[in-house]
Amino acid sequence: VAVTPFAFAAQEIFRMKGIMAVAGDERKHVVQAVHDLFEVVPSSTRWAQGEPRACSLVVIGRHLNQRRIRAGFEGCLVKGGTLS
Repeated sequence: VAVTPFAFAAQEIFRMKGIMAVAGDERKHVVQAVHDLFEVVPSSTRWAQGEPRACSLVVIGRHLNQRRIRAGFEGCLVKGGTLS
């Protein structure tokens, strides 16, 4: 069964925040979610020269399946990308 990035949305996510690196864009992208409302927007901050481009997310909720959430986001990574 294929896992889509938001296949975990049926879980009870209260809040999600993080920073994402988007391929082809030098800006950091801010991820925010409250329940089933998700937003990813570019920030005015660019990745510093030599700074590792990685994604970092914090998910707060109930009945969360960490393996499923991680698999959903890892499915969106560019080859060689990291998620912490």
